[in-house]
Amino acid sequence: MKKIIIFILFSFLCFPVLAGKDKIEAFVSGMGCPDCYSKVEGKINEFPQVKSAKINPDDGLCTIQLKEGKSLSSEAITKAVERAGFKVTSFKKD
Repeated sequence: MKKIIIFILFSFLCFPVLAGKDKIEAFVSGMGCPDCYSKVEGKINEFPQVKSAKINPDDGLCTIQLKEGKSLSSEAITKAVERAGFKVTSFKKD
């Protein structure tokens, strides 16, 4: 039981919900072609909270526009990118 509580607390500290923002920006590594960008954008666009996701091929910055009043956790974004076969290296802070 103690391990479960520690895991839950760790999760909240490491993967905060990115609430109150209409835009989230994450740097994604490992992409090298338009198909790669499309895979990542597609996985992120599967979330009902997401209005749009767009990758900048020059620096790997993924800009995620959220629907009004919606939020999305950094953990969810990271898992979606990993399902596409790539890695989130960091989230851009405002």
